[in-house]
Amino acid sequence: MCSDANKASSQAKAEIQNPASSKKEPSFFASEWGSFLLALASVSSAAFISVCSGPILTELGRVTDLNFQESFKHTISALVLSTIALWLVYRRERALSAVTDEKERQNEVMQVSLRKQNEEMESRLTYLPPRQFIQEYVDTQATIGLLRRASKTDPTITREKVAEHMRSMLDSILALTRLWDGVSGTNKHVAYQANIMSVFPKDEVELDSLVLPQQMPEPEEAYHEEADIQASEGAAQLAGTAGESGAGAQAQINSASPETARARRFTREVWVMHDHFFLHNQNYEVALQRCSGILFLEDELTTTSSGGDRADTGLDQVCLPYTLDMDFDAEFHHPNLPGAPRVASSGQPEYISNTSSVVSSWVTAQREEVSEMNGRYEQKIGKYYRDLKHAKSILSLPVFHDDELIGVLNVSRNAENMLLNADRADQFAQFMVPVCYHLGKMLALLKTTRDS
Repeated sequence: MCSDANKASSQAKAEIQNPASSKKEPSFFASEWGSFLLALASVSSAAFISVCSGPILTELGRVTDLNFQESFKHTISALVLSTIALWLVYRRERALSAVTDEKERQNEVMQVSLRKQNEEMESRLTYLPPRQFIQEYVDTQATIGLLRRASKTDPTITREKVAEHMRSMLDSILALTRLWDGVSGTNKHVAYQANIMSVFPKDEVELDSLVLPQQMPEPEEAYHEEADIQASEGAAQLAGTAGESGAGAQAQINSASPETARARRFTREVWVMHDHFFLHNQNYEVALQRCSGILFLEDELTTTSSGGDRADTGLDQVCLPYTLDMDFDAEFHHPNLPGAPRVASSGQPEYISNTSSVVSSWVTAQREEVSEMNGRYEQKIGKYYRDLKHAKSILSLPVFHDDELIGVLNVSRNAENMLLNADRADQFAQFMVPVCYHLGKMLALLKTTRDS
């Protein structure tokens, strides 16, 4: 797709390569024929006055004596010829001035075009990966490949071990991001963070009774008793909800399938904590009907460049709706928030250079497009993004497994313009495609691996 800037640049290049195409033809009086006509008029006027100087002086004497009875044809002829000559001089000067102005304009256009070409050349040079990035990228690919192979071939692998390997991958991604930005590792003021959000289609959420349960949780003792009975019977699905804790909850998780254990995170408590991300949130059934699925932040798949405990990443748990672009109806579905939800809806990377500015523009656009937009929703969304101190700029990338979108990788920085600009971010995203491939394989393995 060619932008307006590129079109202008192309036009400028064409003007430089073919100046005649943009050069205006000079007016008649600035041409050779105009010069000839001016010379002819000037010479004719001067010659007539010189030849007829005697009669002209006699006629001018009559004017002095106020004698207007005689003819003044010589004087009048001389005045007419002189006026014509002066008029031609005036037109000649105007034409030459126009030619000069046109040359100056063309010179300015050429200077602008040259500056644009220089900027394009500089930007092309900056498209080149930073020094040492390629070698670091190759080493990272090798490391990620080894981690994935170790996870795939270990028959005793646990969910925690898979998550640990994935966090190592995320650490490598952050190292590449910092290297791309040219930020020294000793600079503690600039912090990066990476996390993975799992994608759950609406049907998968609706089919599991443990996801966003309809019934309010009962007393804790009832859950413990019911869990013990169902665990002893080897039930495949459990009816417990958010109120479970202690040994009863652990017994249910251990006896459930990996998918059921994973789904336990979607309790009523989770829904109540995050329903403000759903514009239409009268209840969870309505909320799920008005989206294609949800994004769930994997808190165990979050890492930061500061190297601290993952519990101290500063990122709260979050559950976001998304709707596929092909199905989206602004008056029916929840809006696709900037970042991960829009990536899940389109399957394409998204770069946000200034989170605050982008979200502000997004909210303004939603007011015009969505009739049910309300102040509560705007305030909640605004507060959420304002609280993302670690994400002043974000790059969100789709994570596929067997051509199915199963997650979104988010890389962020606590300062604006991470990865320098949109073009550079797009190039970085291309480098991350094979990395996201491995992450997709690992995320699929994580979802089917039991806890230790």
